[in-house]
Amino acid sequence: MRFDFCDMGSDELLKHSLACGRRLKAVETEFLATLPEIRRRTLYARAECRDIYEFAAKMGGVARTTVDEMLRLHGQIGRFTRLWRLIESGAQGWSKVRAVASVLTEATEPWCYDLVTTQSRRVIEDRVAAYRRAAQTLSGHPETPPTPRPNSA
Repeated sequence: MRFDFCDMGSDELLKHSLACGRRLKAVETEFLATLPEIRRRTLYARAECRDIYEFAAKMGGVARTTVDEMLRLHGQIGRFTRLWRLIESGAQGWSKVRAVASVLTEATEPWCYDLVTTQSRRVIEDRVAAYRRAAQTLSGHPETPPTPRPNSA
């Protein structure tokens, strides 16, 4: 589909641009979510790339630091398939999932999933920080926090 942007009204052009931006963001997130599996299978070599970083840069215009963040996030949460699938499907952005990674355990996974699917990133960050403070106060060890109740801070 071809558009003549000069002939569009301001409202129409803005609406079109915002829709394009949303689609672009969703496709980028989906591309980033494929990188851990592309690396695991070394599929980047089929695309004539020497490593996952070259693949991401050539195929998606993605910087090395972003690749590192995605690979690190997958290392932290990849075994929690419900959360990882939120990123893969584009249902949630990876920054929201990253916000719960520091408290994610088998016991906290339902709470984390609930936060990611119902709250903004800012609210998630605030609740995770409160949770870590409470866990440290109770046990002195933030790595072994008590199990949160759903919809609790």
